[in-house]
Amino acid sequence: MLWFILGAVVLFLLMGGLRAFEQASVTSIKSLGAWVAALAGLSLALLLLLTGRGGMALGALMMFGPLLWQNGRSRKTGNRAAVDRARSRTDWVQ
Repeated sequence: MLWFILGAVVLFLLMGGLRAFEQASVTSIKSLGAWVAALAGLSLALLLLLTGRGGMALGALMMFGPLLWQNGRSRKTGNRAAVDRARSRTDWVQ
């Protein structure tokens, strides 16, 4: 009986997740995918470190380099774009 209740709860959660997926925007789905990949990579690196395979763990962690680089570049351009917008708003005052 417990398995039927547990199965019904899991089915209910799965259907709720599918409804949320249906109504989600593309950017939020891409963001979720990036978070899942990042957490999977970090857990892989942690497991490799704990099992004594430090060299492979460093290789797994190096895969985060492009992700961090892209994130840093997008933040820079985002801030630069905000500064440019603020300047263009005040240019007509001078």
